[in-house]
Amino acid sequence: MVDKAEISKAKRVFKRALELDQNEADTRRGIERVLEGVCGLDPLENLSREHAVRGAGETEYVDFTLNIKGEIVMMIEVKRVGLNLAQKHLNQLSKYTIDKGCNWALLTNGKQWRLHGVSYGQPPQLTEILSWDLLEDKPARSAFPSAVASPPRPAAAREN
Repeated sequence: MVDKAEISKAKRVFKRALELDQNEADTRRGIERVLEGVCGLDPLENLSREHAVRGAGETEYVDFTLNIKGEIVMMIEVKRVGLNLAQKHLNQLSKYTIDKGCNWALLTNGKQWRLHGVSYGQPPQLTEILSWDLLEDKPARSAFPSAVASPPRPAAAREN
């Protein structure tokens, strides 16, 4: 069950952040509050910040990883609150997620939230599963925070 008071508080935070045109670091702090208050995640147990991702090139860093029982289950990339999410941001997140072998990816600027699942075919692809506009959508769209807090296990993992 989603706490509507927490969603209202998050809306106020990001409306103000937009008015102040806050930077990416400030947006990350707000995202962490939403992940804790709205999604019910423990920031110490479930979130890692600036997680190193080693791919074919230089080591890069994803803003957050979501960890459940010590396993990374989701990569989270944050952009500045006033920046519209674009394909290049999804490409960046896709690279991190696939390089790490993760099954879930979340791209957000605090206002827009886009949850993607990864299919590891040839080539691997991210598919948008859910999207949520924190400032526009009604709190009744509770499937999004619940899906972030407890992403479904991929089919291959369920079969084992």
